[in-house]
Amino acid sequence: AWHADNAKFFEMAKRLDALDLGDPDQLAVKLEQFHGDHYRLELHVLELVTAGNAFDGGDDAHACRFGKWLDTFKSTNPELQRLIQEAGGPHEALHQAVAKLKKLLHEGKKAEALQLYKQNVETNAVRNMALIEQMREQVKAGSDFLARCEKQAVDVCRASQMKANELLDAIIKANSAVAAASVTD
Repeated sequence: AWHADNAKFFEMAKRLDALDLGDPDQLAVKLEQFHGDHYRLELHVLELVTAGNAFDGGDDAHACRFGKWLDTFKSTNPELQRLIQEAGGPHEALHQAVAKLKKLLHEGKKAEALQLYKQNVETNAVRNMALIEQMREQVKAGSDFLARCEKQAVDVCRASQMKANELLDAIIKANSAVAAASVTD
């Protein structure tokens, strides 16, 4: 049982490594931040258009945390690669629309800015957050699998090891007794 339990753990570890998520819990935290950042950006833009509340930033896709991450994150995970590639377009379009919207408002074109918000900012923000959510789901599956690997190692393999050690101790004790008896004979 000990050998089979360990073999199962090592097979699970290979599968976990093949997911190529790095630390899935740390990645989940980053994706949560990215989601929150873009939700706040959308709210800031809406407040800008409706109430004139100005804010700094939001007009450069590569300056935000998600943009920097998209530019640098590497993974061989095909689903994550697909989502990252797919996210580039709406993410870039969102930040370009924010820049254009700020310019329109600066020029006093509030109606055009509101139309841009409805047609572009809102649409791309929703698409962007949906893609981040899909990434979070992928990472959550990896995190869940990591927990199963840890359970296999800590609970199952450890119990098998303890049982094997008990059996080895019994064999050693029996061999010692046989050896001691043969010496006295």
